[in-house]
Amino acid sequence: MTGAPTSGWRALDSRQRGVLACTLTANGLVFFDQTAVTVALPAIGRDLGADAGLLPWVITSYLAALALFMVVAGRLADRLGRKRTFLGGLALFALGSTLCAAAPTVELLIAARFVQGTGGAFVQPLALSNTTRAVGDASRGWAIGALATGGTSLLVLGPLLAGLVLEVASWRWLFVLVVPVAAVALVTGWRSITPSRGEAPGPSGGSARSLARQPMLVASLTALFAVQFAVFAVTVPLTLYLQHGLALGAVAAGFVIALAGLGTPLLSMTTGRMADRLGPRAA
Repeated sequence: MTGAPTSGWRALDSRQRGVLACTLTANGLVFFDQTAVTVALPAIGRDLGADAGLLPWVITSYLAALALFMVVAGRLADRLGRKRTFLGGLALFALGSTLCAAAPTVELLIAARFVQGTGGAFVQPLALSNTTRAVGDASRGWAIGALATGGTSLLVLGPLLAGLVLEVASWRWLFVLVVPVAAVALVTGWRSITPSRGEAPGPSGGSARSLARQPMLVASLTALFAVQFAVFAVTVPLTLYLQHGLALGAVAAGFVIALAGLGTPLLSMTTGRMADRLGPRAA
């Protein structure tokens, strides 16, 4: 006779499931908007009469905001709390999405994407923090794997899903559809996530000496940078090449990108379960 599961969805109570549903959704939206817009660039250029040299900034401004403000997220969470900072970032992300949908010029779209990316910079790290705090030690690896699977699935499938939307609607709907989903995640998170703060920052917080005392953190950040660099070094130029160089449609280009990146989401949850059983070093 088998006992209750020690990790996984069935091992969570209703509040823990609410937290994970919220963070999965929010994290997925942020990952989706990293790559989905790439296949929409030609349509955006035609609709807004944009110079081709400005179009890459629709993506770059979003990524720049993610890079600039993600470092600030943890420090702000120490002061305001993880729940408040995470939900505030999600609300800012939804606001940025609304501004993107309504942008009348490419310059304003670039500015709106920066707002959207700023919100996403607070969502991504604090989705992980709020999730691991909620699920506890037994399901931590599985929950991290679930977040990674959800996020990377939408990262990989973003161009394909965007291509399907573009077949029947304007590129603006890529941003419109994000808003109600983010609103549902906000309500779920407000009800499920308990307020918390991290440790108060010490005098050496953020210094090179502080990082040197945390080799696991340094290794994790290095691995994250390598993965993100690999994704965007390939995905963005390849998507543009498939559409402009090979004259593929948005759906076909998105399908090629999706096939190229399926390995990461398929393996993420398996790796998480290994971490629960064997420890993070072995996984």
